Amino acid sequence: MSDARAWAARSRSQSDGYRDQALLNGSNEADSTAIGYEALYSSDSAQNTAIGWFAMFNNTTGGANVAVGAGALTANTTGEGNVGVGIYALVANAAGGENVAVGSDALQAHPFSIGNTAIGCSAMGLSAAGIYNTAVGNTAMFFGSASESTAVGDSAMYYASGNDNVALGREAGLNFTGSYNIVIGAYAGQGITTGSNNIEIGNQGAKKDNAIIRIGDASTQKQTFIAGISGVKISNGVAVVINKQGQLGVAASTENAENTQLHRELTEEQREVAALEARVASLEATVEKVSAQMQIKTGHTRVASANE
Repeated sequence: MSDARAWAARSRSQSDGYRDQALLNGSNEADSTAIGYEALYSSDSAQNTAIGWFAMFNNTTGGANVAVGAGALTANTTGEGNVGVGIYALVANAAGGENVAVGSDALQAHPFSIGNTAIGCSAMGLSAAGIYNTAVGNTAMFFGSASESTAVGDSAMYYASGNDNVALGREAGLNFTGSYNIVIGAYAGQGITTGSNNIEIGNQGAKKDNAIIRIGDASTQKQTFIAGISGVKISNGVAVVINKQGQLGVAASTENAENTQLHRELTEEQREVAALEARVASLEATVEKVSAQMQIKTGHTRVASANE
């Protein structure tokens, strides 16, 4: 009997594995541990730990996995480097690797999960797509299909499908389908759906938001204090104003609004041409003025000569 089989046999004997059929059909389970009914039942690979009823039941060549809990990593066959702790954690994952699922039903529905971390009861519970996500909190990213996103908080990014988003707070970023959004606070960014590149802090946002920054809520926050602005002088600066909706911007002078708008529409080349034309017009006016003065002076000279 090989050392591996001898070790496996001792493991089964010590855990009453023959009766429970743990490690029953394997042949190369070196450094593996199986405790529970049919845990690691068919495994033929090393360095796995399966504790619980049917834990890693279907594993064949997947190695370096940890499954703790009834049904944890049950469907895993070739996936490696997974950690599933909790009843039915990573139960459907067959070949994906480098996942961490901690909590009952965490990452239970994903068939080919890669690099996902789900911590909390039903975190990424019914997520069947998406890679390299981090979901922390009960039902965080529960139906999510996003990739490379981070959701922290109860039900954060619950339905999200957009990629590269960050949502921190209860139900934050609930319905993201856009990408590159950052929302912080309970219910933050809940109103955003298809928009991308938004930053919403303490604000639920709006459905039309796209490339918008919102900080605070007008119904809650009444004053704003920002250090490093008052008393600091900058060159070539412009005045900043705020409208009734709290939007910041630069206002044109009321008296010169029309000229200002025209000036903004002109290109740099057009501005240069306009400046040259203005200079030519000024020179023409000067020439006409000088010419008129010369004509008057000549007339005076002729009258004087005639009188003599």
